[in-house]
Parts: sequence; C-alpha cells; structure tokens
Amino acid sequence: MNFSHADPYVDSVASFLAVLFIHGLLFRLIRERKPNWIEIPRKRHILALCVGLYYGLWGVFFIYRGEITHNAVIYINLRMNILLVTSVFFGRIAVSTSFIVIVIGRLIIGNSYLSDIRYIMILAAFYTICMIVAHFKISALKKYFFIIICALPALSLYYFTNFNTHRVLSAKEGIFYAWTFFFSSVVIFFAASYIRQSNEALVELKDTATNDQLTRLKNARYFDNRYARAFDRAVLLKENLSLLLLDIDHFKTINDEYGHQAGNLVLAEFGMLLRNHTLPSGAVIARVGGEEFAVLLPGVSDKKAEQIAESLCREVYQSVFPHQPKKHSVSVSIGVSSLYHARKQLFATKENLYETADLLLYQSKEKGRNQVSAGQLLEKGNFDD
Repeated sequence: MNFSHADPYVDSVASFLAVLFIHGLLFRLIRERKPNWIEIPRKRHILALCVGLYYGLWGVFFIYRGEITHNAVIYINLRMNILLVTSVFFGRIAVSTSFIVIVIGRLIIGNSYLSDIRYIMILAAFYTICMIVAHFKISALKKYFFIIICALPALSLYYFTNFNTHRVLSAKEGIFYAWTFFFSSVVIFFAASYIRQSNEALVELKDTATNDQLTRLKNARYFDNRYARAFDRAVLLKENLSLLLLDIDHFKTINDEYGHQAGNLVLAEFGMLLRNHTLPSGAVIARVGGEEFAVLLPGVSDKKAEQIAESLCREVYQSVFPHQPKKHSVSVSIGVSSLYHARKQLFATKENLYETADLLLYQSKEKGRNQVSAGQLLEKGNFDD
C-alpha cells in the first residue's frame, strides 16, 4: 500500500474546506442583506436548490480529478462527504440536487458504462441513507455519525469490487481509505459547524448593534447613519427625501395606568404594525426614542409622504393593542417633512429637515393628537404628553 496516494486526499480536503468557507461568506451576505430568503419558505427552497447545485458541481470536479489523477477511491470519498454535508446542514432539496448533478457529471465524464452504472448504484444507496437520516429529528452530529456508520457497507462494496479499473483494494488499503474517509468527514463536519455557528453569532451581534430588540425595528444609531447617507445622496442626485416622525399619544398614561409591561407590549405591537405596513421600496423604519419612531422615505414626494402618514395614523387608531382589547385605545401623532417641494430644495442640512419634522410632530400634539402635520409650521406652544 502506497500511503503517498493520500496526498491528493489532503489537497482535496483542503479544497473542500475552502468551498465551505466561500459558501459561509455567501450565506453571511444573504443573511445580512436578504434575510427574507432564509425566512420565506419558497425562497428558502430556491436557496437550498442553489446550495445543492453549488456542491454538486464540486462533486463533478472531484469526478474529473479522480479520472485524470487515477485516484478514484480518494475522490469518491469526497463526493460522499458532499452528500453528507448537504443532507445534514441543508436538507433533502440540497442533497437531492447535489446527487442529480453528480450522477449527470459521472455519466458525462465516465469512460466505462458498466463501472458508471455500478458507481451510480452505490452512490444512490448512500444518497438514500442520507435522505432517510435527514428526516430524523436528531442533532446534526448524531445524523452525521449515523450516516458515516451506514456508509461503511457501501464503501466496502466499492473498495473490494472490480469496477473495470483493476484496483480491487487489499484489506489494509480498505482499512486505510475507510479511516481517511472517517477522519476527513469529521474534519469537514466540525468545519461546517464552526462556519455556521460563526455566521449566526456575527449576524446576531450585528442585529444587536443595529436593531431595537423590543420592537425589532432599526435603532437610533443605525437610523442616524442611514439618514445622513440618504440626505447626501438626495442632494447630490436632486431626488426627494421625506421623513416621518411618529410619537405614541399619552404613552406615559399607558405606563402609569397599566404598568410598564403593558407599555412594552404596546411598543412591540406598534413596531410590528410599522413593519407590516406597506411602504415604498427603500424605506427605513426605526425607533429613535422611548415612544418616538422615524420612517425615512427616499425618493418619495411630500404629497405621497403625507398620504403614507395619514394611512399610518388611521391604522394605528383602528388597531387593537394588548393592554386594552378594543379599538381606539392607542393613537399616534406624526410630523412630515420633505427635502424638495415643486423641485425646490427647502433645507440646506439634514438637521434642518429633521428639526422641521420634529416641530410638525409637536404641532400635531398641540392640535389635539391623533393627526398628521405637514407643510407650514405654527408657532410651537406647550403641551403635556
């Protein structure tokens, strides 16, 4: 037995780890920029299909490497690891896609019809094991080791059967390749687990840094950064930028009469209402104070922004909140300001635009609450919240 044959195995495992790393980076970008791709079932299925295609193409590459280097035993172990990874971490859609792509690649690249059929039969048996185990409600680690144990008969058949390549292995060689399969599988599993856990930790850390945990909206720091960039872009491109500032009416009274827990429930429900409200593309919703919220509307005219504010005001007033199971228990006052009116820039700085929206919000409060103020400012008076 020539143990130097394991050198391509080491190189290929290193390549496999690089494949996992690249996949981890792509998934991190998707989680950050397109989180709904993970949450919406239809898009999640499409994503699993893409993952299966990605790993399946790498399986075809391993077939090609096995053919040109005459190390078929080494590379079938890696293709089995592809089915292992996709079934345990990404589910049945991903592993099925990988299996189909690998089979097609084998039929295209293979040079012996009989050995191709035998190879596909063994891989199909292993794929069936992966599909069955993927359905179990057990941990990923248990799935992984269960599949590895069940794979030993399929590997033995491949190692000790003549596939028209004159390379029936001896017992020592079979043990050696089985051990390398087991070792590489363990390394790949823990690498994939580490990359996934690191991605989840980074996403959670970023979520904590940019999101308000109570309302699940963006926080004030995130809003300030986005607002500054949006203002500069709007001035540069001479596009409109509208800003809504919202404040829950009589929120102190809710806290005093029903308790702070009820107040938190109102804030959480209000955040969900804002998230679910239909807004133009690119809108940013944030909690910028205790009971104060902001909605940034890039490219939205002053008239359209006022209509959106009126719609929000009505929806809040008609909604039922946890502290009182009836309508009209919560209302909101809104101030609306826009950078342009009739193509004329009204504000020189982002501070002026924000301050005007804030003053218009106070104007809504003074005029009786549960309403929207936009356009001309009245002289600001005093009011109690």
